[in-house]
Amino acid sequence: MNANESSELHLETIAIKNGLKIFSGVNSELRQEILDLIHRKGQMTVTELYTELSLEQPITSNHLAILRNTGLVNAKRIGKNVFYSINYSRLEFLHHKSQQLLEIMSGSIE
Repeated sequence: MNANESSELHLETIAIKNGLKIFSGVNSELRQEILDLIHRKGQMTVTELYTELSLEQPITSNHLAILRNTGLVNAKRIGKNVFYSINYSRLEFLHHKSQQLLEIMSGSIE
C-alpha cells in the first residue's frame, strides 16, 4: 500500500506549526534588520538595538522575543544587561531546510 492508498492522512500538525513559527521568525523585514545589525555588531543589548533602529523599546523587545523563542538569537545576561547574539547554527539549519523544501517543490527531489 503506498501513501495515497492509506486509510488515514498522516499530518504532524505540531511539527508543522513549530516549523512555521521558526520560518515566521525570519519572515519580517524588521526582524531581518535586527538580525543583520546584531550580526554586524557581534552582540547587542535591547537598548542598543532600539536606539540604533529608532524604535520603541517594547516593539524591539517583542521582536527579540520572537527571535529568541525560535532559537535564532542567543540571550546572555551579564550584570543588568542581556546581550543578544546570532545563533548561526540555527540559521544554517533553517537555510538548509529551506533549500530542501525548494528542491522538493521544484521537483528536484523525488
